[in-house]
Amino acid sequence: MIRGAISLIAAIGLLTTMSGSVSAGGVATVHLDQAPTGVTVGVPVSIGFMVMQHDITAVNVDRAFVTAANRANGDTLDADAIQTGAVGHYVVELTFPSAGSWKWSIIPIPFAGTSFESIIVSEAGTTPVTDASSDGLAHPVSIRTGSCAAPGEEQFRLSDVVPGQPMLDSQPAKASGVVGTGAEPVAISATTVAVTIGELTSEPHAILVYKDADDAGLLVACGQISGAMWNGALIVGLAELNNSGDVGVATLSEKAGQTIVSLYMLTVPDPTSALSTGKTAEVKIVGASGDWHFSPASLTISSGTTVIWHNTTEMAHTVTGHDLAFEDSGPFGPGETYEQLFTTPGTYLYFCSPHPFMTGQIIVT
Repeated sequence: MIRGAISLIAAIGLLTTMSGSVSAGGVATVHLDQAPTGVTVGVPVSIGFMVMQHDITAVNVDRAFVTAANRANGDTLDADAIQTGAVGHYVVELTFPSAGSWKWSIIPIPFAGTSFESIIVSEAGTTPVTDASSDGLAHPVSIRTGSCAAPGEEQFRLSDVVPGQPMLDSQPAKASGVVGTGAEPVAISATTVAVTIGELTSEPHAILVYKDADDAGLLVACGQISGAMWNGALIVGLAELNNSGDVGVATLSEKAGQTIVSLYMLTVPDPTSALSTGKTAEVKIVGASGDWHFSPASLTISSGTTVIWHNTTEMAHTVTGHDLAFEDSGPFGPGETYEQLFTTPGTYLYFCSPHPFMTGQIIVT
């Protein structure tokens, strides 16, 4: 995390030091050919983009490069782009070293950079997951070699855990009944795998729970396959990761040379709905001809409020956080909006990356 923080501070410092060049040569915004999807650890991905001075005229620059940081573990990545094709068009090749949500920007020197929405990078060897839920809230689960901190190859795909829908060997199952009222919802699944507990514990293995099928590289919970035996079953705790709110327990029991892996999770299925109070607050991007700013520049909200930034100017802007916890926007144009839900109390500083003199803060109580 220290590496990521240092890299981010350096990037922000670079943006600040370049403000003189920006004043002399105007401003520029970077626009992607298309947002990257299906990105995997260790597999190169090419990303094309245009550099637009004043968000109007395509221009070649002295140098264009990408800087990125893994929001979970602080890994960093930097890569230079190559000018190719039309004036102002560049291509960069990125090879991500770790899975997770990557915060990133493209910096076209001598202009300030442009941030984009996070790139979700999947584990190498991860296979596509069928989302078993009707509302897209399934959490994919797998057993992999290695540890939670350094997972290896996938050994077994387990049934998804789906809020409100028990899963048995990847198929929807019915609960035997519900008694009482007021219980906390528990996501339940059970999968039979062709391996014994002894084989799983003879070398390091872990149970990994991912955010969803689209963000298959972002872990929300994990547990090392080890622990206490109780009534013939191995009890494995699943600890929260990446501030997900997801915790749980897995039980492993043997039958006829196979192991039944049962998962019980207290799950926050979708932060954008489960943690939202339904409240919204607006920040307008106002001004013209280089005198743009956020209004209000400082906004105090309660936890669970969604902030909506509304661009009322003639040019594209971004909402870019100063730390890895903030989910950056890409550039959004005149009349467009960007929104983000804030659930954790604190002060969140942000700026417009192409125009770093535009600054603001969100104070969450």
